[in-house]
Amino acid sequence: MSTLRSLRAIMWLRWRILKNSVTGSKKRDMLEQVSRSMALVVPVAIASLSIGTFIAVSIVGFLSGRAIGVGLLDAAQGLFVLRILLAVAMFAIIALSMATPTQSATARYTRLLLLPIHRRVLHLVEVASSMADPWLAIIGAGLFAFAIGLLAGGRTGAGLAGLAATLATFAFLVCAGSLAGFLVAWLMRSRRRGELFTLIFVMAFTLVSFIPAFASKSFSEKGQPGQSGRQRQFIPQEFDRRLPVWTRFLPSELHVRVISAGLSHQPGRAAGAIALLLVEAALLFDLSSRVHRRMLNSLEGDSGRKRTTEIKGPSPKLPFLSPGASAVAWAQFRGALRTVRGRLTVLLPGPMLGILMLAFRNVPTETWAANAAEQGYLLLGVSLVFTLYSIHAVSMNLFGSDRAGLTLQLLAPLSDRELAWGKIAGFGMIVGLGSVICLAVSLSVARSGPPEYWIATILAGAATFFLISPLAIWFSALFPVQSDLSKTGAGGNPHPLPMIVGTICTAAFVMPAASLVLASEFYFHSEFAAVVLMVLWLAVSIGIAIPCVNLAARTIAMRRENLALVAQGR
Repeated sequence: MSTLRSLRAIMWLRWRILKNSVTGSKKRDMLEQVSRSMALVVPVAIASLSIGTFIAVSIVGFLSGRAIGVGLLDAAQGLFVLRILLAVAMFAIIALSMATPTQSATARYTRLLLLPIHRRVLHLVEVASSMADPWLAIIGAGLFAFAIGLLAGGRTGAGLAGLAATLATFAFLVCAGSLAGFLVAWLMRSRRRGELFTLIFVMAFTLVSFIPAFASKSFSEKGQPGQSGRQRQFIPQEFDRRLPVWTRFLPSELHVRVISAGLSHQPGRAAGAIALLLVEAALLFDLSSRVHRRMLNSLEGDSGRKRTTEIKGPSPKLPFLSPGASAVAWAQFRGALRTVRGRLTVLLPGPMLGILMLAFRNVPTETWAANAAEQGYLLLGVSLVFTLYSIHAVSMNLFGSDRAGLTLQLLAPLSDRELAWGKIAGFGMIVGLGSVICLAVSLSVARSGPPEYWIATILAGAATFFLISPLAIWFSALFPVQSDLSKTGAGGNPHPLPMIVGTICTAAFVMPAASLVLASEFYFHSEFAAVVLMVLWLAVSIGIAIPCVNLAARTIAMRRENLALVAQGR
């Protein structure tokens, strides 16, 4: 009973926090009230728009299950596809839980720990909040619809086993996501642990990029002599024999094993696989409880930071900027790179796209993906776009993550235009560093492609950056949100509206550059024409960006007091 009372109290507390976040303080201006309301309306709108995906996945799952039930689709082939999709989905769920945990920010626990609430209740609430992840709902709907399709196809035993396996798999995903979120939150409480985690995370992604190459070689070596990869027939049983023994205990393998046992009328085997899934979920729940306890114990005093009394000299002056604007740019650049979010922004896009490039390039058959993977400038272009996307936590909230540093900048003898251009220059330095890493990865993975297209791709990235710059100032000034870039979860995100609009605008600004490359290839039939056209487009972009940034700088004057309050968390 005490647990239920505590749960009701926390639910009521969260409702009051949600209500207060909408109403806010009377000291806030009207625009800040609108910003707070939009921060809640936008996620609801996104959830509403995702209903189409939810329905589509459910329909596909139902039709696939029914096709297997009535015999229109071979069960071995269909279940193999389900295994692959489920394994990828589980990996994505855990990766997203590590990058953007759905649990509450750890800073809110300081006061909760003073209340007479048992810590197991806090853990249970946080695990339950993981169910709010829309990807979990989509995966659960697809698996549930697949089981219903088996029932509709006349396979009652397989359908009932699939329903039981869906519940067990969903429990496993919830506990695994919670464990990943708690683990990241605990690691980030210490600056040293956070930096080590970032380094290991990036190195792991880089090393994984070699797996497709090794897998492709192993498959090609085991093929029949004199038989091309296009002529070989894929046999799921042969693929299973090559897998290590430990893969049999993966949730995706256990889930499919339950359905396969139901199709072959083996209830004992299905019950054993379901029991294994539940045991794994229980172990993850217990482990997440232990990590959650460690996280709560490290809330105070574990994020210590060494202070230095060393007096640093002035930063180098940047070209075309005043000394004050240069100082703001260097502060923006160094401050972002000291955080986990900033480092992931710079280090991850290039290696992640390198993984996909190697995976597509080593596909044994000739497809458009394999052909595209041979062109290194395409990898560079996509990596630059992902860099601009991943940096939205900084670019769409330039004033919200500085905290006391923004107060010093507002008190400094800087004009609004100098402050705006300093922020844009710091933003550009971060993008430039990430672009250099993307270029190095692209050259190491795929050096092919005309040099003119490589130059045009770099110019296209610069043009897109200049077009985004005015929007970064406007959105950062109009919709500021206090954020902590050392957090990988919601605590480091910008306002939802600028993040969504910025994503759409980034894609829209990339389209003209991509169209110019296509025009030079298929209309002008000249690779050098791509460079000329991209130089002209870059000049047009700069001509648009400069007056727009100067115009956006006027917004800072109207929002100075509000920006200072938001940055300080008031």
